[in-house]
Amino acid sequence: MLWRNSLVMMDKETGSLWSHVVGEALQGPLKGNVLKTLPAVQTSWSAWYKQHPQTKVLKKNEQIRSSAYEKYFKNPKLLGLFRTSWLKDKMPGKKLIYGIRYGVHTLAVVDEVLTVDKLLGTVLGESKILILKSEDGGVRVFRNERFTFEKQKQMRLYTDMATHSLWDLAQGICVKGELKGTRLEAVPVTVAYWFAWSTYFPNTAVLD
Repeated sequence: MLWRNSLVMMDKETGSLWSHVVGEALQGPLKGNVLKTLPAVQTSWSAWYKQHPQTKVLKKNEQIRSSAYEKYFKNPKLLGLFRTSWLKDKMPGKKLIYGIRYGVHTLAVVDEVLTVDKLLGTVLGESKILILKSEDGGVRVFRNERFTFEKQKQMRLYTDMATHSLWDLAQGICVKGELKGTRLEAVPVTVAYWFAWSTYFPNTAVLD
């Protein structure tokens, strides 16, 4: 089942129907309830395992050799099964963007504005956020109201100019100095096609 050309799931406990994009129950006993969104990142297995060696792996019994959606992904004219209203004048529908939500505010970031290991600061609603693309290709976003960071030349670490503590911003954590152990608030990132994101969030801001 699809809603706005995106997957709808049903929970076994109540039979409620949920949108996997916004995490909201659309129909059923739990209609109107919204699931909490947890931050996640697309990265390489080697990079993730280096940082999280205790990770458990969900593995299918059979090797996945192809995708049933391969032709759909490659064809720029295929923009879902049903007609929807999306922002055609801004960019091509199959353009991949990083979608960011904080409260009621949304932002779409195109890959071309991001440089590996270079911080991009912006404002989303009334909150200041930091956007970072790591060497592994993963994009992380953190709320940052306090710090100005400077990258270290010899390490993939950053120094905050207020306390000169060292931060691993790929994980949003201070690893050395006065603020050791302090974490920035992670903001969820969704990798999506532009037509799908702008269908759900027509008032989205764009960094391009």
